Amino acid sequence: MKLSAILALTVAFASVSCVDKPTKDEEIAAALANRPPRDEQKPLAYPGAFTVLAVLAGQGAGPIRLGANIAQVQRLMQAPCEIRSENLCRYARRGMDYNLVGGLTQSIYIQRSGRPAGRSATGENLSFGFFQGMIPPDLRLGMLPEAIQQYLGKPRRITHVPGPNPQNMVERHEYPGMTLEYDWWPETQKLILGGILIFKDPTAVPNVIESAARAADGGVASDAGAPAPVPSGKQPGDAGAPRVREPEPR
Repeated sequence: MKLSAILALTVAFASVSCVDKPTKDEEIAAALANRPPRDEQKPLAYPGAFTVLAVLAGQGAGPIRLGANIAQVQRLMQAPCEIRSENLCRYARRGMDYNLVGGLTQSIYIQRSGRPAGRSATGENLSFGFFQGMIPPDLRLGMLPEAIQQYLGKPRRITHVPGPNPQNMVERHEYPGMTLEYDWWPETQKLILGGILIFKDPTAVPNVIESAARAADGGVASDAGAPAPVPSGKQPGDAGAPRVREPEPR
């Protein structure tokens, strides 16, 4: 009789244990059922986190478009200008300059890591850091001219840059709405993409891979207006596009 009572109690405790402790499959199902809606599932921010910027000729870099004011630039860059003057907002650590006229972005100048970036407020020599971005589909600073031209084609003009200069720049290749600068890299004895200047140009039109650029931007809307349409009767690359003053070596 006593043995039967002990067995009954053991079975009862086992049943309670099974009820109190869900299986692994039940835990997973409960977690999936209780997860937030898709629009609330946002990545957690962490120090240094920043979206990849797509370079769009004649338009801007990512959601930051030509014509944006300084407040819009700083909001979308998620930080104040590291160096600020009447005509410049510089993010040396991110390899970017916003050249301003009347407080509005006239051009965006992107430079490779290691190029000189002037002096800090304390007189320290600065160098540009790494630019987190690319020309779609995946053309990045440091690439060879022939690799760039496989996607962009031949430039409409090539200008040789006299040396020596602080950037070791050798050539500027002009495209509608964008100038690419190539530096001499001693380690490989070759030219590499060292700078990108983005400026307004009515002959610059969205290319066939702009969808890749929008995907890289994460669909963030721009604060500036859409680029000007191509004038009637003109084709991309026609002569007569407005030119901007090339940045001087710093």
